[in-house]
Amino acid sequence: MRSACAVLLLGCAGGEGPLDTDVVGACAWDGAASLVAHAVAVTADPVPEGALAVGTPPQGGAPYLPFALQLRADGLGGLVRLPVDASVRGVDGAVLGDAETTMVPLCANAGAFAGSYWLGEIHLRFPGGGPDTLDGVASTVEITVSLPDGSAATVVQDGVLRWVGPGPAGDTDVAADERGAWRPR
Repeated sequence: MRSACAVLLLGCAGGEGPLDTDVVGACAWDGAASLVAHAVAVTADPVPEGALAVGTPPQGGAPYLPFALQLRADGLGGLVRLPVDASVRGVDGAVLGDAETTMVPLCANAGAFAGSYWLGEIHLRFPGGGPDTLDGVASTVEITVSLPDGSAATVVQDGVLRWVGPGPAGDTDVAADERGAWRPR
């Protein structure tokens, strides 16, 4: 038992001083708020450039189009809840899918998002949609984050919806080819 305690003490000894836990300063931003929406992979299959990959989430339910949100803004220290609105509109302006939620920004101090706030993922849902109604539709995605000072950060992306699966019968062992037709994997 004494040797175990000695190993534990040696493992804890030393160090460079106290750990700096104030990462909010790492996300300080001096300028207009900006938002970036990163497409999240719905499938391991390649998606054509300019396409917005739509699929059925692993747990089932309405088809979705997921984005990870990265925000640069000032004055977001503490636990601030930010309203987020998103929509997908067809060329005629009709809403095809949408999402409305509240997110808490987390300051990222490492990785690809270092120095900015990570908001998490937003999943735009298409109730009643499927490959017949969504695949190949030209559309515009708009995501807006409302900030505590009354301003907003918005990002807009045009693209063509591409259905990537699973198939219309809920079969998870199918994939879409380039024409949007279904074939077994």
